[in-house]
Amino acid sequence: MQASFYRYQQRRVRMLSAWGMGSVLAGAGFICLKKVFWKQFGWQMLLWGAIDALIVVVALRFTRRKIALVDRGELEAQVVNRDVRNLRRLALFNTCLDVGYVTSGVLMARRARDEGCRGMGIGIILQGTWLLCFDSWLSWDIKKRWYR
Repeated sequence: MQASFYRYQQRRVRMLSAWGMGSVLAGAGFICLKKVFWKQFGWQMLLWGAIDALIVVVALRFTRRKIALVDRGELEAQVVNRDVRNLRRLALFNTCLDVGYVTSGVLMARRARDEGCRGMGIGIILQGTWLLCFDSWLSWDIKKRWYR
């Protein structure tokens, strides 16, 4: 179970990586458009994708270290169980944050007085919605697979 949990975590982090890289590329394309709505939407895509990429780098470093410890026989089962609980707690916490992101994006888009703010709000809604789906699914999946 020990190494398999960290490999599981790597696979899930790579899902975030794919979304983040896609967001960066799409965002860069939208920024090149003339309309301010799409430029601001693009900036949201690009910046959120860059943050996702940073999270991926940190998470992959963590999991590689843990797998190396498992391979050397230096990691106890209770440490792995703690890491399982901590990842689920993090996913649940992030789910709550994601609800806030979506809500703030909706408010920004609805109350916007200009197209730039509306584009930012829609960008936040898109990114927050994807993260809400990802984090809530991750929390559920961890519980289903790793809680005994």
